[in-house]
Amino acid sequence: MAEIMIVDDDVQMVELIKHIMEVEGYGVVTAHSGRECLERIVEKVPDLILLDMKVQGMDGREVLREISIVTWEGAWEKPRKMRELINFANNVGVLLIKYFY
Repeated sequence: MAEIMIVDDDVQMVELIKHIMEVEGYGVVTAHSGRECLERIVEKVPDLILLDMKVQGMDGREVLREISIVTWEGAWEKPRKMRELINFANNVGVLLIKYFY
C-alpha cells in the first residue's frame, strides 16, 4: 500500500485529506510543521508528500531544501535510507494547487 504524508498546519485540512486518502486505501502519515515533516521523513520515506507551501515554522521551499540536506546526513550509516531520500528529493517536480481552504 502506498503511503502518503500530509504536511499542513491546518488541522482540519489535514483531517479532511487524511480521511479521503484512507477511504481510497492509502496509508497516511501526518505532520503539522516543516520540522515535524523532516523528522518523519528520516524515520520512513513516504511514497508521496502533500506539502503546504506555507506550513508553520518553515515554508515549503525551506522544507524541500532541507530534504536534500538531510539526504546527505548519515550517508555512511544508512545507505539505503540515503538512496530513498535522494530519489525522493530528485523526483519532486509536481505542484498541486490547493483550491480549497
